[in-house]
Amino acid sequence: MKRGKKFVLLTLAVLAVAVLAAGCNGPKQAGPAGQNNSLTVQFAWEGHGGSLSSPSPQILVGNIPSGTAFFDVRMKDLDRPNMNHGGGKVANNGSGVIPVGALQNYKGPQPPASEVHTYVFTVTALDADNQAIGQGQASRRYP
Repeated sequence: MKRGKKFVLLTLAVLAVAVLAAGCNGPKQAGPAGQNNSLTVQFAWEGHGGSLSSPSPQILVGNIPSGTAFFDVRMKDLDRPNMNHGGGKVANNGSGVIPVGALQNYKGPQPPASEVHTYVFTVTALDADNQAIGQGQASRRYP
């Protein structure tokens, strides 16, 4: 093989390794450098479902980016995505707990009789300028 072809093949091999290595680092997150912007989100339905007027459940949020002033919380029925279950904006008090009933524009889960639906809460961390600096989700089936 000629020297020029060997150089091209070697260059392509090095580039391929570099691209693969970059992909192993995972997707880049928006926000301050070195900060993981994936929130952890947990909730349970106990006592907070079965009616559109049910209070929102307690939501536990972890891995909260520094500078989070508010949480914007939305709930969606994955089986009926056109149904607006609302949510709300809640001040971050530093505890990572969004208390029961804190979401003022919330409509609880109420799938048709004999159906089980999957609902997802999306929590977005907002800074004082209402800019998104992190996000996480949790889903559960109901009932």
